[in-house]
Amino acid sequence: MHRGIYRPNPVGHPSPATVGHAALLFAGGGLRTRGALAGPCAAALLGLDDRQARARPQVVLGPDVHRLQPRGLTYRFEVLSAAEVASVGGLACTSPARTLQDVATTSTAADLLVLVDAGLCRGLGFVGTSGSPDLRWALENGDAASESAFESLVRAELLAAGLPRPQLQHVVRLGGGATYRLDLAWPDLRLAVEADGAAVHANASALRNDLRRQNALVAAGWTLLRFTWADLGRIAAPVRDALRRAGRAA
Repeated sequence: MHRGIYRPNPVGHPSPATVGHAALLFAGGGLRTRGALAGPCAAALLGLDDRQARARPQVVLGPDVHRLQPRGLTYRFEVLSAAEVASVGGLACTSPARTLQDVATTSTAADLLVLVDAGLCRGLGFVGTSGSPDLRWALENGDAASESAFESLVRAELLAAGLPRPQLQHVVRLGGGATYRLDLAWPDLRLAVEADGAAVHANASALRNDLRRQNALVAAGWTLLRFTWADLGRIAAPVRDALRRAGRAA
């Protein structure tokens, strides 16, 4: 994986932990030294954003450690306080708050909301985190009920468009004991948005269940708008129209 660092019996792409372990071994860092994973690599290791799993590893080393930057690895040289370092599976990485601040320098507000939501869902704290207006916006709008990066990105688009904040994972109970959970909903208007990620909704069985669920909710008076990853950036307009129609009907 790096010069002198090998992965035995490789199958598929290595996990964030494996990538991080290899980077720390190559850099000579670890919990007992001054090395710690940082940036997108730390975000993936902390479980804040799986989309960062293939990001170029970053390693923070003490300023008195001198190393050339090798291909495929980025070094930063600074002193991290004890509060800025966390341990995940025995690997040293920047704390959730410090990771968020680092990633904020190259991320959009929507991507930062993904990290904040995931951190809150995992019970991680961002106390003392400060930074750009985008980062403050993400911290103000974070919600532990978000269940995926896609849901967070959909909500970010809606909020950025000035639409009312939806309720996440709203439970609807219908006759006959049927219970359904909606990704984003405005219960008073009986309007819901479903973020259909391919990993959950891509097979025939999932499609049948989705259609039965949708038919039952529509029959009960709900309006369902369903979107996929390809719709990002074009979701706010139809939702705004649906909210206006539902508001007039109410």
